[in-house]
Amino acid sequence: MTISQFLSQPAAQLVDSALVATTTIAATPAAFGLTAGNATALASAATLLSTRYSELVDAKLAYEAAVKAHQVQRDTFANNFTVQLNQSYANPAVTDVSLISIGLDARATRQARPVRQPLQLKVVPNENGFILATWKRNQNTQATTFNLELLSSEGEWELIWAGTRIRVELGGFTPGETQSFRVVATKSGETSLPSNVWTIYPEGGAAGFRVAA
Repeated sequence: MTISQFLSQPAAQLVDSALVATTTIAATPAAFGLTAGNATALASAATLLSTRYSELVDAKLAYEAAVKAHQVQRDTFANNFTVQLNQSYANPAVTDVSLISIGLDARATRQARPVRQPLQLKVVPNENGFILATWKRNQNTQATTFNLELLSSEGEWELIWAGTRIRVELGGFTPGETQSFRVVATKSGETSLPSNVWTIYPEGGAAGFRVAA
């Protein structure tokens, strides 16, 4: 190999090659056109290179061990800190001021999901006097209460059913009699806009339906 290639060998391989080469040169310096002093200097440089490489390897191993030890301790601290400070967050006696003083965020304020207008109310009557009412939840939670209301003859909306379902079957309705329905969602004292109005037998017919916004 060329001198450049010789010197471009990986560190560990270069150390071995340098020791072999300089030892050979030191044994017969004249064969390489060198003085004994030059050969000795080369051998000393190769020996020092080997020493420095060994120190580098030892330092690298020590660094890797230190990195590993640091990561282990970091994980230990993180686990303990998470457990203990989660207890602090859960303790009502611990103020947000205390949490902020050590660089943590104040407790997040929970915002209740707003109650939404029920959608696509549909009421299907049956000749046996039952109706089947269905509607879309529109992202309201499972805990949301839906109030199914009936328009009275006096023009007032009256509650006829309340629950968390979005499908209900009710009886007691006279086939052919015009009736109008709507649904309102309620939760935690909040009331949504009413759904569309659905009218069965809009003209007192046998099977007519009407939907109004």
